[in-house]
Amino acid sequence: TTIAPWALLFLLIIGTVPTVKWWRRRRRMKRLEQGEITAAWEDIVDRLTDLGERPSPATTPRQLAMSVDSAMMPLATVYGRSVYGPDGSIGEQHIATATASLDQTRARLTTRHSLSQRIAAVYRPTSIVPARVKRAARFLRSNGRSNGNGGSNGNGS
Repeated sequence: TTIAPWALLFLLIIGTVPTVKWWRRRRRMKRLEQGEITAAWEDIVDRLTDLGERPSPATTPRQLAMSVDSAMMPLATVYGRSVYGPDGSIGEQHIATATASLDQTRARLTTRHSLSQRIAAVYRPTSIVPARVKRAARFLRSNGRSNGNGGSNGNGS
């Protein structure tokens, strides 16, 4: 028996988003092992985004950690130190702290969200869409709805 071309296309489409996320997470964990704490922060922010809890860009790492779970606070602290502290201020213990906090936070998010929410998050492409595409979509939506009449200026033109 052969597989219909449409079935192969369907499998390719549904497998793309999870594969991209898996690959990106793998690269981030390698960066974290090498001492790049921002990789852990990017990972948890993307996880929250895919679960429908997109953090505001104005939220500080500590504020975000307090709003998500206490398990995230050590990661927020180490992340802040790595971004705003002096160069060379991150050591092996900081990497271990960030890794443990990331793992604990991910585990807590698992208990906080239903299986269907977690499966949807795996396939939701929100975190992998480039920022410029998101900005363009927001711009188009806001301009189309800004005057309350579907984009027309109300004078017939």
